[in-house]
Amino acid sequence: MQIHLIELGQGKRGEQSEPSGRLLDASERARAARFLDPAARRQFVRSREALRHLLGRYLGLKPDRVPILLGPRGKPRLDPLYGELHFNLSHAGDFGLFAFVQGHPVGIDLERIQQSTDLDGVAARFFDPAEREALRRLSPAGSVGAFYRVWTRREAVLKALGLGLSAPATAVSVSVAGPPAGWLIRVDESQRQQARNGKVQREEAQRQEAQRQEAQWQEAQSPVVPASSWLTCDLSPLPSYAAALAVPGGAGLRVSVQGVQFGRV
Repeated sequence: MQIHLIELGQGKRGEQSEPSGRLLDASERARAARFLDPAARRQFVRSREALRHLLGRYLGLKPDRVPILLGPRGKPRLDPLYGELHFNLSHAGDFGLFAFVQGHPVGIDLERIQQSTDLDGVAARFFDPAEREALRRLSPAGSVGAFYRVWTRREAVLKALGLGLSAPATAVSVSVAGPPAGWLIRVDESQRQQARNGKVQREEAQRQEAQRQEAQWQEAQSPVVPASSWLTCDLSPLPSYAAALAVPGGAGLRVSVQGVQFGRV
């Protein structure tokens, strides 16, 4: 398994030029155009360009030829015709974190630690009751770091399952302090299935495409595995950032982290 940390915000000389987006496909360019914030748009385009460069290396393809599809809940993935390489990405601040693994779904999350965030409000909305109670017992000095541990751990697991923030808070539960590895406590597979089967209203033309992609995505999924069989670990890519990795069925896999790369990869 390979993890790549890439600086997306600027090149080696600190330039902040607008990315061309020429490597992106039509759907990616359309999504980029919907961003109202120029900084968020640049970050999205640069992260997708970096992803295409990395996938191109693994597949032996030109970046603009990499066949990236979207799962039913928006998780990017490869066309199953190109094998069992799974990937996930997350970006925060000027950095992107990219994970690649053969044969297993993968989720990764990167967050920049911010003291000013309404941590209690976010936890009340998104965290499992046991996680919230564990956070309440911590001192103020340790609560910020613990909050971001829980957030990144939860996000990594949910992304590995192909879910997102719309999943119920009780869909997963992670430890707050816990060991640096093996922090996944519970995965509620019934919640996973309910979320995956949720009906979303679409126009007729979109519905047929969504059904085709759902069938391909289901074919690429690994069997359901218990929490004890997951690879879960915290990552420390940069000062003032938190990150976590989750791979269902990946217990025993070796993780290799590549250092910071600038701009184009």
